[in-house]
Amino acid sequence: MAEFRRSAAAFRGDSISEISVSCGSAGAREFPGKDLTQLIRIADERMYAEKKEHYRRTGRERRETRQ
Repeated sequence: MAEFRRSAAAFRGDSISEISVSCGSAGAREFPGKDLTQLIRIADERMYAEKKEHYRRTGRERRETRQ
């Protein structure tokens, strides 16, 4: 996951100058006894928490477009 984040952060393209990626994960070893639906919910919650932290840290509005 760390390598994926580094690659996304380093990306520069012709049409866009940067991208950001939010992801969440949850595994059975980390959450024993949870079923797949519960693990997906945990991963989803983590993703949205990461997105919230990204926007707080960067001071960006999530729906703004840059020219």
